[in-house]
Amino acid sequence: MLQRLHDRGVLDLLRGGLGSSDKVLSIVVDAAKTPEAINATRNLLILSKVMFALEPALLEDVVTAVPNSLAQAREQKPLSLWQMLKKMCSQDMRRALSAMLGILESFGKSLGSASAPELERIQSEIAEIGCVVALDRRDQ
Repeated sequence: MLQRLHDRGVLDLLRGGLGSSDKVLSIVVDAAKTPEAINATRNLLILSKVMFALEPALLEDVVTAVPNSLAQAREQKPLSLWQMLKKMCSQDMRRALSAMLGILESFGKSLGSASAPELERIQSEIAEIGCVVALDRRDQ
């Protein structure tokens, strides 16, 4: 096995990597300090929380449903509007849409609450500008 690794150059690659480990480590550390890498690490931790919270059976159902649905979509001609409306009236579709709407509603709330201070700041600036314009008009 070692002979095969040597023949393919893997051992030479490992020897070179070990010889320049300080340089490789400094490059990795510099890359890890970037804002993008920090955000990616945070996002990975958040996504891992989501993955740990999901029941395996539910995730398995989603994993099998996606390729099956895509394969059906490729094989069939697109549904008519009436066919889509009929599908949307099924209990399973309404249940899935309710779940998606709940997710989107939570996302929308987080967007609204995150931008509320910014919105208040802009509104106060507009109000100040409006007061200044009104005072200027009154003085004329």
